[in-house]
Amino acid sequence: MTIATDDIVGALYAGTLDGEAWNGAILRLTDLLGASGAILLAFNPATGAVLRHELHRIDPQAMRQYQGYYAAKDPRIAPGALFPVQQPMSEGHLLPMRELARSEIYTDFLRTFDIPHFLATWLHKAPDRLVALTFHGSHRRGPFEREEIHEGGRHHRGRDHRHRQAR
Repeated sequence: MTIATDDIVGALYAGTLDGEAWNGAILRLTDLLGASGAILLAFNPATGAVLRHELHRIDPQAMRQYQGYYAAKDPRIAPGALFPVQQPMSEGHLLPMRELARSEIYTDFLRTFDIPHFLATWLHKAPDRLVALTFHGSHRRGPFEREEIHEGGRHHRGRDHRHRQAR
């Protein structure tokens, strides 16, 4: 099945007025990327406090654990904060895989919920608020490869829309 990018962009625009269209568009992007699920996440970079989140095929218990413990300790945040808005990034861009694999968040959280791989894009950045759209892949799926990340970059019209929505 081919998922038409223009249809996804249209659904994102429709999603400004219709929550079901928004959810459908995020799930179609998730499927297009071969991801297990997606999270729209707003948080305070200074405190790690999660300000808002939307889960799409992600276990709500995972977000409760992330909010309650791992958000303030996530070693991916500081290197990820260096990326500009709308530039895709994956775990391989942020930390050497050996370092990430030895971290508490990886061994006790990401592996437990089978979401060790991600493709993320900042939608908004301010000193007190970062907003990201993240797509998560399972261990079986494997990391998002450079070619997939560049392929995902072709969806820039959709990212521009999500950037406006996040502000």
